[in-house]
Amino acid sequence: MKKIIVLSIFVFSAGSIFGYFFHINPDKQIIFGSKEFLGRGIGGQYSLNLFPGEQPSVSILGTIIGDGVGYKNNTRTIDCRKDRMECEVVSIDQIGPNQVGDLFPPTTYSITKWDMHEVVATSGDNIFECEKTTININLDAGTTEWVQEPINQSVPNCKDSDGKIYKWTIENPPYWQWEKNVKK
Repeated sequence: MKKIIVLSIFVFSAGSIFGYFFHINPDKQIIFGSKEFLGRGIGGQYSLNLFPGEQPSVSILGTIIGDGVGYKNNTRTIDCRKDRMECEVVSIDQIGPNQVGDLFPPTTYSITKWDMHEVVATSGDNIFECEKTTININLDAGTTEWVQEPINQSVPNCKDSDGKIYKWTIENPPYWQWEKNVKK
């Protein structure tokens, strides 16, 4: 019983320190760039003209925001190419005070829809994956929704999945939100 109490105090203290560094103390946050949304040859207010020989594309840079996001201070680059009908996503997460996680090669998502208003890309077409990710890019509004839902829950390696559906958006990182609130 004494070990459980000591462990509980340790976990609470560590959580409090973690919360201090990541929610109150912006000096300990990595400052990632602000949200960007840019298209080439897609039409609408976020589009630039194509250069000769260039194919339509859309790029979004920003932070995944919402309940259930593992590391709140993160950045994603989503780069979608119509000629390849795929989106590549590169991710970086702040995993501790003034510390970022590893930069891995891009993750590729297949584009299932590309029209004048929307690009939709998905993953999870593999029996070994425990979740399906759908990226919905609204070309008119310049917004991006990231949806993660459980799949293959009867497969042994997916049995410990939490089974929740998450709907996140790509927004400005925590530092830029904090700065905006401070200047009000």
